[in-house]
Amino acid sequence: MDEQSPSSTVSTRERHSRAIALALGFFSRLPTRHLETIEDEDMGRAVVYMPVVGLIIGLILVVTGLVLSSFLGSWHGDLNTIHLSLIGLTLFAILTLASGGLHLDGLGDCADAWVGGLGDKERTLLIMKDPTCGPMAVMVVVLGMLVKAGGMVALTISQSWLAILLIPVLSRTAGMGLFLNTPYVRPKGLGQAFSDFAANPVTRSECRSSLMAALAISAVLLAGVWPALILVLLLWYWLRQQTLSRLEGFTGDVCGAVIEITEACLFLFIALLV
Repeated sequence: MDEQSPSSTVSTRERHSRAIALALGFFSRLPTRHLETIEDEDMGRAVVYMPVVGLIIGLILVVTGLVLSSFLGSWHGDLNTIHLSLIGLTLFAILTLASGGLHLDGLGDCADAWVGGLGDKERTLLIMKDPTCGPMAVMVVVLGMLVKAGGMVALTISQSWLAILLIPVLSRTAGMGLFLNTPYVRPKGLGQAFSDFAANPVTRSECRSSLMAALAISAVLLAGVWPALILVLLLWYWLRQQTLSRLEGFTGDVCGAVIEITEACLFLFIALLV
């Protein structure tokens, strides 16, 4: 029994390592290790690490912001609003590139589908699969990016690095929440594999632990802006009810849209309160 423990420990670490690599590969455009084969268990466990993907992105933003602030501060002697605004726009660009537009694509698809679907489930799903981008998608994506850019600039000017760190965590936790308690409705869709194996009792338990940890830590560290957190929690519930009403579940595009909407609203609400 003792001889198997080290092997079991290494195996467990490897499984978690594979899941993190898979989460980074599917939910961001950050460089990660290449997996020759992907096991069923890896797919479900990757969902557990969605908040970790957000944490890594948040760390990149904060470190970059602090380095740029330090460099420009030493160069100019003092940072003014223009300098901090440009740093904020740089961080917004990094945030957008880190996700590779994956979630923005989902937001655009959902915008077109919700308007063009006319309340019909099958028509809505069909429009989501259409690779072309309609005027509603363009409008919603541009508005979402403007809100995030403005919020990022405001938080950078106020030096709210803790909020910049945790907003990507909370937005991806919102996406993970869909996998935890909402049916997946597109057969053979990319998210089907994640949803199927996230339904495993062990994986569901890990998802709950990950979700509760992310929410609890964020609630403590961002206690000063608790109204924003409450508003976003209510927003997530409303978005989930909307997708249940229209689709009786969610798709990968819906998950991306929820992440984008949650992130934009967090930037907006917190920026208004700090």
